[in-house]
Amino acid sequence: MQIIHRDDIEIWVIDNKYESTWYVDREVSKGSMQYIDRYDSPSGSGLNPVYIRLDNMWQRILRILDYETSGKRILDLGCGAEKGNIESRHFEYTYKPWLGRFLHATSDKTGIDYVGVDIGDLSSEKFKNIQMSLLEENCLINNFTENQFDIVIAQMLFNSPELEKQINNIEEMKDASQESALKLKVNLLPQIERILKPEWVFLWQGGNRELFSEDKR
Repeated sequence: MQIIHRDDIEIWVIDNKYESTWYVDREVSKGSMQYIDRYDSPSGSGLNPVYIRLDNMWQRILRILDYETSGKRILDLGCGAEKGNIESRHFEYTYKPWLGRFLHATSDKTGIDYVGVDIGDLSSEKFKNIQMSLLEENCLINNFTENQFDIVIAQMLFNSPELEKQINNIEEMKDASQESALKLKVNLLPQIERILKPEWVFLWQGGNRELFSEDKR
């Protein structure tokens, strides 16, 4: 298993050779996710932060897969939810399951098999999903088979306010502590290694940059 932090992957290179790099732009402007354009940018830059985050993650996925997406399986831990967790109550757009919605909308083009996992309510989503607490023992290996996924993703999971609430029953809009992130890591990392295909990738962000430094292969 390779453990890769978001910042380990260079995305600021536009490669016109690959049509798939433009799927996000097309879905936002003409496809099933046109409503993203209506979200105002708080910075006034004219670039929507939800769009930027989604576009950046898609480019990272493409680079990991070397643009060979057909038949690849992706698991998204803490994928976001419309309701049912702290983030959905306090953030109108940021923590919604944008990646799952995008990959579902473009699955006919990419051939990617996506599954989202979150403690929040996913019942209204069209992509494959499972509602669960990622702090439960054997939560992943009880639901997925060994060597099932090519990429496991954790975006903003290890610094999630919901994580702090689950561990310490503190409902505040602040990042989870390093101690809480370590508890989640101890529970998830051995399971992630089992459900990932050999030599494939766990891609994470959020929390201390050194959280997985000693675990890198």
